[in-house]
Amino acid sequence: AMAQERVQVVELFSARSCAFCPKADEVFHELIERPGVIGLACHVSYFDADQSSLSRKFCVERQTALNKILRGGPNFTPEMVISGTA
Repeated sequence: AMAQERVQVVELFSARSCAFCPKADEVFHELIERPGVIGLACHVSYFDADQSSLSRKFCVERQTALNKILRGGPNFTPEMVISGTA
């Protein structure tokens, strides 16, 4: 039997108008190429002046909930959360 490999979920919160997000996108894509890593990209709406079609309200809600669990905040971009714990 094969040993179970632990899967890590990486969530990236970014925004189209964020100057630092392109670099975070690069790091995110490098991480999700690794075996056992699942990536979820979420575009927040609070940073985009034009409320782009990429941004979603539920992304802000998800980020806010995670920051409460992690005792972080305020919400910012870019932000990566790994398996809901870091």
